[in-house]
Amino acid sequence: MLAKVRAATAALAYWMGVAGRGRRHGARILTIHGTPRRRAAELERQLRYVRRQFRVVPLAQLVDGLHARADLDRMVALTFDDGLRNNVEVAYPMLRRLGLPATFFICPGLIEEGRWLWTHEMRRRLRSLEPADRQQPDRLVEWMKRLDIGARREVEDAVREATPRFVPSAADRHEFGLAGWDELRRLEPGLITIGSHTLSHPVLPSMGPDEVELEIHESRRLIEQRLGRPAEVFAYPNDDHNGAVRELVRRHYRAAVAGGEDKAIELGADRHILPRVSVPRGVLRLALAMHRAHLASSVTAAISTPAAAPTTVPLIRMY
Repeated sequence: MLAKVRAATAALAYWMGVAGRGRRHGARILTIHGTPRRRAAELERQLRYVRRQFRVVPLAQLVDGLHARADLDRMVALTFDDGLRNNVEVAYPMLRRLGLPATFFICPGLIEEGRWLWTHEMRRRLRSLEPADRQQPDRLVEWMKRLDIGARREVEDAVREATPRFVPSAADRHEFGLAGWDELRRLEPGLITIGSHTLSHPVLPSMGPDEVELEIHESRRLIEQRLGRPAEVFAYPNDDHNGAVRELVRRHYRAAVAGGEDKAIELGADRHILPRVSVPRGVLRLALAMHRAHLASSVTAAISTPAAAPTTVPLIRMY
């Protein structure tokens, strides 16, 4: 209980901007996925907090600063994964109104075929079977992610055969439908950067070399052909990558973002495996996540410096 009170107090202090003054905080890349209308008010509060307390810049500016001795302190880049239509309908008008640049990572192969991300489709189909355990679809999808690509596709086909009457509801389409090319063309190039999230959002390490090359290279080519604008940045689907995948990404993109570390970015960071901070629900939780990212980066620096004093990071879960 005491830990939760301390966490809430810290979150409020960082939201107000009264904590952390005088410290260097490094840069951060934030990642957001779906932005449905039911969360619009919450999203706007979070964006206003970020604008008030940080310097929001295009992802390219942050990347350029990594090896140019630029001042990264409190620099933030906003990224939205998956190319969902609700990013265009809900988040984009807010970004325009607040003057906040962002990067939308899209899957052009899915746009071409009019399909959802396979994870979204599988969860909705499995839930249509009305399982007794509402968490079972999530567990099954996580299991499918660990399969090689051929086995995973066989399971997908089996789920589709078991749910022939599945029809997405209007709410489903709003939540999981992808933006089309015409909608993406209307995004202001000076405000929204378009990046690649592969052709079809596979787990890249589960695929053979030729399929990985196709997903990585062809996605950029298709985006640039359809939109007539460069696609120079990449986001690893499911934050999964290995040495071979990263080498291909280095060959085709200026920079790439990943997740899983939730820490700030310092000068000299590898621009093809840049960590991101996942945006949680609620503005106070986001404030605390930004603080934790700074602490995680500070601890990494302390470990790499022999003379540094040991630092303890409080692991407090608020959600």
